[in-house]
Amino acid sequence: MDSSNQAAIYAKLHEIDGTRQLSLIGGNTALGVSAAALRAAAAAEGIEVWQKIADIFATAPQASAPRLFVNLINGGKHAPFGSVVQEHQIIPETTDVAEAFAAAEKIMNALEHILQERVTRSGIAAGDEGGWAVQTKDSFAPFRFLEEAIAAADVPCAISLGADIAASSFYNESTDVYTLNTELYTPAALQDWYTDLHKNFPTLAYVEDPFAEHDMSSFALYQRRQPSSMIIGDDLTTTNEKTLQRAIKSQAISGIIIKPNQIGTVSDTLATMRTAYQNNIRCIVSHRSGETMDDFIADLAYGTKCFGLKAGAPRAVERRAKYQRLLTIIS
Repeated sequence: MDSSNQAAIYAKLHEIDGTRQLSLIGGNTALGVSAAALRAAAAAEGIEVWQKIADIFATAPQASAPRLFVNLINGGKHAPFGSVVQEHQIIPETTDVAEAFAAAEKIMNALEHILQERVTRSGIAAGDEGGWAVQTKDSFAPFRFLEEAIAAADVPCAISLGADIAASSFYNESTDVYTLNTELYTPAALQDWYTDLHKNFPTLAYVEDPFAEHDMSSFALYQRRQPSSMIIGDDLTTTNEKTLQRAIKSQAISGIIIKPNQIGTVSDTLATMRTAYQNNIRCIVSHRSGETMDDFIADLAYGTKCFGLKAGAPRAVERRAKYQRLLTIIS
């Protein structure tokens, strides 16, 4: 097949699979073929991968370059212990990628010193996304550590806090109750907990999956209660254009996580992103909790000029590879 014809490759993959969700060959296989074809097409034309993506996407940008979402304290299923909140992020509020990366590294180093001073050696471990796991039953403690590290690093750009709550991971569907560090919360009580979280951490500007993945109404209420914050769908939307359209109709989110292997092909990914852009939903291209050295998502983020790139903590080489690719693109 002609590698430059992404639509035909997309159609052939779906024809071979024969299921609605590529469940026969799987998202990783479908994406591997689709991304390899796109890379081959870019090489044949003598252009960069991100340029080929930009040519195909052909949609007005959300930013001149993506902001960096850097998960420095891991929790939940991404860590051996610590808070049930899955990711505690810093977000340099700049589209100058070099400045943002330098700030993230400086804060990361400051955080390491703070944790070494404040937490016992047995209470610190490596998380799945390159950050630290910190032994604590206090859900607010990781955010306080990040605030201390930001202050100690004294970087030139503003820094916001972000969180991937991954609430489905501690939700009991049969009782409609969330277990947050041994305490039980109804959806209404959890809404109030988030209000308290924002009061304690006013720079918390990005919150991902604050409720279970089916609960669009609670997402929408959160967005209304915190209009200045960006409420992001991941488990809620799964990079799926139809699910995204339902979230848009429900006014449930203002941002969406984009994970190409969640949906299966580059074409499917770009279709979901195009719908998001057309409805003022910010896109954050993301890695997965398990990763390789592949850096395709950096080209995807820059080629689509999306709002953000989430690639974990640059302590881990497979996470750092994505940031390094983005820095190479802009240099």
